[in-house]
Amino acid sequence: MVGIKNMRYTIARCAVTVGILVGVVLGLVAPSIAHTQSATPRDYAAVRQVLYAYERAWNDHDAHAFAATFSPDADFTNVRGVVAHGRAAIEQLHAPLFAHMFHGSHQVITSIKIRFLSPDIAAVEVLWDMTGALDHAGAARPLTHGLRALVLTKEHGTWGITVFHNMELLPPIPAHDTPAPPAQHAAA
Repeated sequence: MVGIKNMRYTIARCAVTVGILVGVVLGLVAPSIAHTQSATPRDYAAVRQVLYAYERAWNDHDAHAFAATFSPDADFTNVRGVVAHGRAAIEQLHAPLFAHMFHGSHQVITSIKIRFLSPDIAAVEVLWDMTGALDHAGAARPLTHGLRALVLTKEHGTWGITVFHNMELLPPIPAHDTPAPPAQHAAA
């Protein structure tokens, strides 16, 4: 009789635990599913349009058009960790860069991943390649691969880049052969 009572108690505890876990999972997943479903094909297209306008402005070396792809209060961080806040500061940062080290550069988007966090907020990852850039000494830089981590927001029906972090992707480090451990000599 005691064994059956303990078994019922254990089953009841498991049922409560499973119920809590199901509730937590649904609480975490359901909003995510709802937000993803609330993003329309028009929103996906509009986000992509901003990304390609960014690419066009870069390739035209147009600091004003480049800055226009950002929200008025955007936060920008480049590959060197230089920060700019707001459209005007982003334009001021890029005007001399487009006139010198990036005047012959060309960027190509190679991959876009969009995840809508809500109908008006999208987290975006963009892989890119760049050619034609110069280093600070004026020498040609090799083909560069990079990743942009972005948050785009829709304000008054218009999408813009609100948070921007850019990084260059370094080539993978080749695997090194691990040397064999030194042989242990038996004492004679």
